[in-house]
Amino acid sequence: MAKVVASEAKAHFIHVKGPELLKGVVGESESKMRDLFVRARENIPCVLFFDEIDSFAGARGTSNESGSKILTQFLTEMDGVEELKGVVVLGATNRLDTLDPALLRPGRFDSILYVPLPDRDARIALFGSELKNKLVEAGVGYEILADATDGYSAADIKSICNAAAMFAAKESLKTGLVQSITMQELVSRIGRTSPSLTRGETEMYELARKQFERQ
Repeated sequence: MAKVVASEAKAHFIHVKGPELLKGVVGESESKMRDLFVRARENIPCVLFFDEIDSFAGARGTSNESGSKILTQFLTEMDGVEELKGVVVLGATNRLDTLDPALLRPGRFDSILYVPLPDRDARIALFGSELKNKLVEAGVGYEILADATDGYSAADIKSICNAAAMFAAKESLKTGLVQSITMQELVSRIGRTSPSLTRGETEMYELARKQFERQ
């Protein structure tokens, strides 16, 4: 989604995986953080996207020392004397409840948006997108697949389609004949794949949305 935002805005896009920032020797993480903001300012307009931001932005006092230092550096960059003109900072997390309260103060992240699980129409579109460039047997019913995956995330659906494609590839190698992805195999994969989010977790996110979401 963040990459789409950057594309629509015709902006440079920098994708940062939060856990990757924590790797390295002492002090290296803070240096990486400074360099990211320097790079963003040098490539305006720019979207700077932190995936799994909770990996380094947990509440101070509960996260490790390295995480606390990099969070402090992140906040310094957000509030720094050099204005972030032309730079949009985005962060994604599925643990909003663990973030340091300082991160959620207005003026840092001006909008907090909740991305719910895909509805039926979105799941139909996801199956269509994931299977678009794959060899699929005629008559695969995306609507039926969507109905069978209520409560599944986009990542769950992608995993199901990839697993079905891998099975077809293995069958092709085994038989020497090109095998397509079948409706039977997709349904079977769904039956063997549980949603990554439990109902309890989904309800927790809904409560967090009501507490934190702002437009």
